[in-house]
Amino acid sequence: MGLLDIFTKTYKTWILDLGGHKQEGLTLGDLKEGLLAIGQGDLDFLTLKPYEPINLRNTRGYSCQFMQACLDQGGQFHLELCLINPKVEGYIIYAKDGLSLEGVSDMMVQFLKEKEIPNYKDWYIGLDTRPKATDVFLELANILTNDIDLKTKLKVCAYNPFQYFLEHKDMFEDIGLESSDSIPIMWQGFAHELEVAGLAVYMDWKTELEDFLWLLQPLADRQGLSLEQSWFQDSDSIPMWAQIIDEKWNQEGYCLGSMDLDADGYLLVIMKKENLEEAGELATKLGLSFMKAAQA
Repeated sequence: MGLLDIFTKTYKTWILDLGGHKQEGLTLGDLKEGLLAIGQGDLDFLTLKPYEPINLRNTRGYSCQFMQACLDQGGQFHLELCLINPKVEGYIIYAKDGLSLEGVSDMMVQFLKEKEIPNYKDWYIGLDTRPKATDVFLELANILTNDIDLKTKLKVCAYNPFQYFLEHKDMFEDIGLESSDSIPIMWQGFAHELEVAGLAVYMDWKTELEDFLWLLQPLADRQGLSLEQSWFQDSDSIPMWAQIIDEKWNQEGYCLGSMDLDADGYLLVIMKKENLEEAGELATKLGLSFMKAAQA
């Protein structure tokens, strides 16, 4: 394909919004002309939007709905990414100022041609219309424990997740989590505090029955619940063992819950059935999962 062909190829499944004037389909030439017009002060903004949001890797179901460029207060380029998750109400916009025409052009061309977005981990959050995560996590803290010290630690994480991230940076680095979004910080922070307090235990999906019982026994003892090896088959897996446990503990009103940490294992928590249902409803508001381990 020649250079002229590259600039005149039409991307039919995209929308280009030039200051409020929308066109179906565009070429690289259209995109670059629009950005040049912004730089010259002849156009207020430019929005590049695919017909279908571009799925992102390692973001718990988020996709990019559009990219938008304009000038910042200093006369340089300002670029925004709008991320959405069909499981979560609202959206989040990441933004970056002080960009050059060439830099913005490269990022938007990459978005158009390769359906890839720039690394936005060091960008600031320009707008977040999702349910207020702090309120959700404060409610979750009240459900998870009555222990004052633990509840305080959970609430500190919820009120100031980025400070919590800095204070536990080694832990977050171990799990490969960066500080670009407060929700995964709070989610992983809650999981960490529950585990440290002895109210949760992480198990690999390949955990054998003997280790499963040994790791879970202290949590069961704290609740005064029985746990007998004769209930289980060695050949079964954690969800199947969890189903048996739920049946055995049904009369006491307890079940085995699991926080989905997007890992190859389970963070297991013993909870009252009604508390797990409430926790699951709260987690769902933010696109997270807190469910019975039997269903994980």
